[in-house]
Amino acid sequence: MKLTDEIRLAIRRQLTAPPGQSRRPRRQTRTGAGGYRHASQSLAVEPEQVCQVRDLYKLHAVGGDVEHTADGIPVFTSAEQFQRACKARGLKTGRDGFEQIRNKTGREPKRAQQRIREKYLAHQNH
Repeated sequence: MKLTDEIRLAIRRQLTAPPGQSRRPRRQTRTGAGGYRHASQSLAVEPEQVCQVRDLYKLHAVGGDVEHTADGIPVFTSAEQFQRACKARGLKTGRDGFEQIRNKTGREPKRAQQRIREKYLAHQNH
């Protein structure tokens, strides 16, 4: 098969053509200030507690006035505002990094004593 001028022209058109429409369905776009509006059910409170939470957000400099729905669900206008609110409420997000969390129980001091006792007895036997 020979490369004719028509084939070369067709190849050039395909290579220099503007991108076509994506075949993927479009995601739901975010709206609001800065294109971000997020209602977080994980930070929801009872409607009576909204004033207390607003005071907590002011104390921790969350920024902006966080709106709450009638059900007590906060609506954030930026990702930074959401991260600060999570930190103020003690909620871990995926952007906090990793840390090892040990579940401390009431038996922890007794376990430590038992380990010390075992080490002492092992030292006495040698």
